[in-house]
Amino acid sequence: MEIQNSEKYPRMYVDPITASKRQNWHFINKFLPLSKALGKPAFIDAAYSMDDFKALHKSLFKEPETDAVRIYIATYPDDVASLDLETKYAGTLTTIYAPCKLANGSGGIIFKEADPRINYIIHPYKGLMSIIPELANSLIDNYRNAIIKLPLLTQIVHDLGGNKSETDTRSILHLKEDFDELLSESLFQQADYIQLKLTSYTHEETSVQGKEYLCRLTTAYELLDAAGRVIDITLRTRTGSEKKILTDDFNNGTLCPPKECGD
Repeated sequence: MEIQNSEKYPRMYVDPITASKRQNWHFINKFLPLSKALGKPAFIDAAYSMDDFKALHKSLFKEPETDAVRIYIATYPDDVASLDLETKYAGTLTTIYAPCKLANGSGGIIFKEADPRINYIIHPYKGLMSIIPELANSLIDNYRNAIIKLPLLTQIVHDLGGNKSETDTRSILHLKEDFDELLSESLFQQADYIQLKLTSYTHEETSVQGKEYLCRLTTAYELLDAAGRVIDITLRTRTGSEKKILTDDFNNGTLCPPKECGD
């Protein structure tokens, strides 16, 4: 992909101050209670190598009609031997990526999976892996139906000011353009890794999207250098005289619910 030097930040970028507020809120109000219930860290941050992330991007968007990706929140099974994982991953949260396409529906624009047989995970040791629908469904169900996973997170959302008519996040949808921009920026910044973090909107968001998703689980992607340090792209000198423009309403994807979940 050609490296871009646009005047705008990638739509998936969240400024460091906002990101820090969300991560701290998430750690105190969700990560710690869920980890206590599980008896271990609920989620182990996944740092993808650039090769892994480029392979993921290529696999998700290799078909011309594929123009979105749904990121399902899922949970590894208690027996992780079949996935060739260490026992520390048993029962912990993970993510599944499914390529999607836009379709016109009676309710306007809706999202449908391009091919429900195609699902991807980033294995902690093996990089990008495609997984069969049965395994994907099992990991998703393990998150949604286990008492101390989604139900516990939903109760936390309700208790702390979130929408009481909705569960916590089940999946997140991003347009292809969002991932295009993130990959392009990572190449421009010469990042060595892209780190996926599970985080949450806080109880006092100010943006339009943030107010809609108060206290809700979401994903955040950070660019890392070779030493594992987060790259603050607002501090990096850019070529030419262009300066990036930072907006105050960040795009961390469309959360399900209340939007179409693609189940």
